[in-house]
Amino acid sequence: MTYKTGELAKACGVTVRTVQYYVKKNLIHPISEAHKTTRCFDEDSKFRMETILILKEWGLTLKQISHLLNSQDEESRNHLAVLLEQRTLELKHNIQEQQQIYSRLKEIKKYVTGDDKGSSLEEVLNLNHASIQREKTKNIYYALMKKLVPVSVLELGAITLSLILKKFFPVLLIVPYLIYSSVTVTTFMHKHVSYFCPSCYRIFKPTLWQFIKAPHTPKSRKLECSHCHKVQYCPEVTTEK
Repeated sequence: MTYKTGELAKACGVTVRTVQYYVKKNLIHPISEAHKTTRCFDEDSKFRMETILILKEWGLTLKQISHLLNSQDEESRNHLAVLLEQRTLELKHNIQEQQQIYSRLKEIKKYVTGDDKGSSLEEVLNLNHASIQREKTKNIYYALMKKLVPVSVLELGAITLSLILKKFFPVLLIVPYLIYSSVTVTTFMHKHVSYFCPSCYRIFKPTLWQFIKAPHTPKSRKLECSHCHKVQYCPEVTTEK
């Protein structure tokens, strides 16, 4: 069966211009050009067009599609496997990014639509920035955990040795190290973390003493905002760029 340009376009659910574009890109080939005005295509052209549309839907570029269409069967399969693996990883990363944006927008919406909450553009942008920074605090916590692992191992070893020997001196020996580690972790967190005020939607950084003495939950501290001076629990955000 043969198709004119319009017939091929209709059969594949695309426009005539799309067919002409792929002919120009040498991705599909007419079998004849009668009088140099009418192009005809065969079933192979239709198959190639349908293949192009599927691969485009998967996110492959025209260059990648051209390479696949012009490869031998075995080479084509191997190349397609590599491209699909790469595309799968890209999509996974994109999905994670979109999920973060979705969560961020839900959080911002709660502030914007809540009672006696402002919703100026500046406040919304501040909320968005704070949400992004809060997502980055995960990296800070991972770095902190790496610092705490040696401390935990040493502490566990000292306690175990004390139980075996029935003496307290192994624990006493590591007390200076535990104090040093505690100070290191505290200063590390203070350096890398700021706080977001739920009232004025601005980010502020408390002093080290305020940071140490403030009541806190795993992800917030009760602090006085340096901008609006309200005292409340403020969520942590990272100072990392």
